[in-house]
Amino acid sequence: MKLFSIRFQCILYRVYISVILILMVIRTDGKIRLAKTIWGFRGDHFVHSTIFIPYMIIIGFIYPSENFRFILTKKLPIAIIFGAFCESLHLFLPYRTFSIFDFFANCFGILMGLGLSFFSRKLLVECGK
Repeated sequence: MKLFSIRFQCILYRVYISVILILMVIRTDGKIRLAKTIWGFRGDHFVHSTIFIPYMIIIGFIYPSENFRFILTKKLPIAIIFGAFCESLHLFLPYRTFSIFDFFANCFGILMGLGLSFFSRKLLVECGK
């Protein structure tokens, strides 16, 4: 079941990727304080996870007829590489700091998005019957 046209989905994907890249390189000059902990985790880890949740959801809508194996073997590795790339950008920016925990938060968001993608796909299929 197609929710949006494939063209719209591809445009949404490109805009989403652009927004993530902008958020990863933007200079905040310390105006955004995310170092506080929430349930023992730093606030910026929640932000990193939340930012990457839509990635796999959008991929799930772009490839609705593909099976679980295709998504896991082709699209999930690309998503993880993109998460690593986004965090590694911080190595080259003097006003940002690289953190392996931020990369893990990116991956956690990608995995949460993967789960939500499959859940939403099953829900749409069942509602369409």
